[in-house]
Amino acid sequence: MKRILIKPGGVFEVKLNSNNKRYFQYITKDTTQLNSQVVAVFKRSYEIKYNPVTSEITSDDIDFYAHTMIRGGLFHKLWDPAGKGAILDRDEKIMFRHTEDYGFVKKEISDRWYIWEINNKPIEVGKLDSKTSLYNVGLVINPFGLFHKIKTDNYKFSYPK
Repeated sequence: MKRILIKPGGVFEVKLNSNNKRYFQYITKDTTQLNSQVVAVFKRSYEIKYNPVTSEITSDDIDFYAHTMIRGGLFHKLWDPAGKGAILDRDEKIMFRHTEDYGFVKKEISDRWYIWEINNKPIEVGKLDSKTSLYNVGLVINPFGLFHKIKTDNYKFSYPK
């Protein structure tokens, strides 16, 4: 496999099926979550034959943000490089949530939540409210899990509420 340089601004194409594809952009690293790569997944789905320019891709609305390992997805051919684009300055803070009730402990509803903005210390909030419950899942998602989320709009794992 040819070595691909992965830098913030990089745009990647995810083929959903033989007719459609979506894109995501590498935004930054998050030192709060294992120094992992944070990507913005765009909402729009494109016909497979259409090749939008990166400015069209990156001006789309963002569906969700996630922590992942981009190189792993390249290695497993889950996505391909599609160019580099400016990271648009959006008027939103990128917020994540994580609970201590995930992993070995399986609870449907947690009261042990933490929230954080990229590269900032997590804040313990206990239960989630209507606003914090909408924050992005803060786990580092393996490439197959991210591919599944992009394709189906669901994670492969259950996560407390």
